[in-house]
Amino acid sequence: MSEPEIYAERYSSSERCRLLLLYVCVASAFYIGFKVWVLPWLNFYLNHADCLNPERSSAAVFWAGFFVGVPIFGSLVVAVMTVRQGLAVLAQGRYPARGQKALWRSRVLYGSAASIRGTLLVLAPYLFLLMTIGAGLELSKQSVAPRSAQEAACQQQHPTMLGGR
Repeated sequence: MSEPEIYAERYSSSERCRLLLLYVCVASAFYIGFKVWVLPWLNFYLNHADCLNPERSSAAVFWAGFFVGVPIFGSLVVAVMTVRQGLAVLAQGRYPARGQKALWRSRVLYGSAASIRGTLLVLAPYLFLLMTIGAGLELSKQSVAPRSAQEAACQQQHPTMLGGR
């Protein structure tokens, strides 16, 4: 005879609405911050990158930031969201951990199934770090591109952008 299935405690409908409102507010704050601070800076950088980095090609700096910086940031975000939950699952031996509510009907898992999920939650940020290491190794193999004639001309036109030289 099989044991009855046990399900995790669920959020009430009012709690779900509050969570949805919270997620919408956080996403809106990130969107507004991106539009107000990041995009103008990125636009300025892309327009003046040749003058801002005298010893490296602007394309090399941009791609290094994209392929190394973005995965590191993603790793931090995923770590904040998953590591604590994964450690709780591993400590208790059940998924979801006690005291953790679910948005929909979720069966409680015990034993190796819970351990596997807890381990995956703890190891999730390392996927992004592996991508960062791979991108960093690949970028380090690339030769530093010589400065173009446009970059040299920009350096002569805007000497103050290079730190007042």
